[in-house]
Amino acid sequence: MTGWIGLAWLVPLLGPVLYFGLGINRIQRKGVSLGLREAWDHRSAPEMSLEDEMLVSELSSRFPTFVGMARLGEQVTGNPIVPGNAVVPLVNGDEAYPQMLAAATPASVAEIAARSLPVKLRDSAARLLSPYL
Repeated sequence: MTGWIGLAWLVPLLGPVLYFGLGINRIQRKGVSLGLREAWDHRSAPEMSLEDEMLVSELSSRFPTFVGMARLGEQVTGNPIVPGNAVVPLVNGDEAYPQMLAAATPASVAEIAARSLPVKLRDSAARLLSPYL
């Protein structure tokens, strides 16, 4: 009886440790299956001018937490942050949702609907979306 209680207490603690040690990296496996390894290895950052390098060092000293976020973004996407890119942080859904709707073109919405809906519902969805296309 005591063994089962001990096991019940240890599983929540050992489960995450075992998963991180032995779990499957699904993102990496999906990337390898899509043949993205070569594209990832051959990426190259555009050359930066001296002005841009000075700007990066100034921003790094003024906003030290930004360095970690930039490094994370580069590791996840494979693309470094370079001058000329614009990032607008959207704090909550009230700010983000209208921006997402404006960015979604009607063609992309129709394509998503066509791929995600069951065959029986696609005709109905096409009729509903036709005024917006």
